Amino acid sequence: MEQRLDLQDVRHLLRILGELRELGADPAAWRGHLVNTLQTVCGADVCVIAELRVNDKAPSDVTNCAEVVTSLQAIDCGLSAAERELFYREIYFTDHTTDDALGAIVPLYGSAFTVRRAQVVADRKWDRSFCANERFRRAGCDDFVKSMMPVSRLGVLSSLELYRAPGRRFEERERLLLSLLHEELATDWNRDELCNGVRITPRQRQVLSRLCEGASEKEIAYELDMSAHTVHDHIKALHRTFGARSRGELLKAARTRSPARTRLVAEAQRAG
Repeated sequence: MEQRLDLQDVRHLLRILGELRELGADPAAWRGHLVNTLQTVCGADVCVIAELRVNDKAPSDVTNCAEVVTSLQAIDCGLSAAERELFYREIYFTDHTTDDALGAIVPLYGSAFTVRRAQVVADRKWDRSFCANERFRRAGCDDFVKSMMPVSRLGVLSSLELYRAPGRRFEERERLLLSLLHEELATDWNRDELCNGVRITPRQRQVLSRLCEGASEKEIAYELDMSAHTVHDHIKALHRTFGARSRGELLKAARTRSPARTRLVAEAQRAG
């Protein structure tokens, strides 16, 4: 049976996206906010966000993760200063040529994917593996959810990873949360910053997005924690910016400049 998110989870994701879009001009702020929020919403002990660049010189059959991608930067939460070095050495960057459990994840690098550890290696094999016992658990971690999304406009891979301490396993809910959020973020990152030549503010983008999903002004005001008057002012500004004389014209203009409907939008419409 296909996993679905409940309405509360969908609202969590929409709220997180709105907050990140508000912080979009400050990379350090939104990255820090993202890892801290994901840690809470997904019940992770450690969360890491990083931008990775594919190494064009790496041979196609390479099995060493360090040869496939180069870390441009990484921000984490849940790690003490004493734990950080061990975590990155033993878990985050490992040599898969000697990996007895996670070699199956190597072919996924460079593509868009979100997987739980159990989808890569079965519990029984994992629990007996060198990787689990001598790397992950020695560094205080065990189960994980790993997500990567190519950001073609920037020429990087965006990586989001969640980890839990031994004895705690991730379920499909957490994988789906991370997948939908990361997909939506990648859509934002791959979109032209000026909305194909039309300049709108982050708040206006949020309002416009919800209008395109069929939300009323009252619903938008509730979800974005704004007054109905403020939402109405944003909509009037959008009419002026897009040269639209009616709500129908505004939505038509916006949709011609927007990417295809994302899975999160579909999930929001289903859950609502």
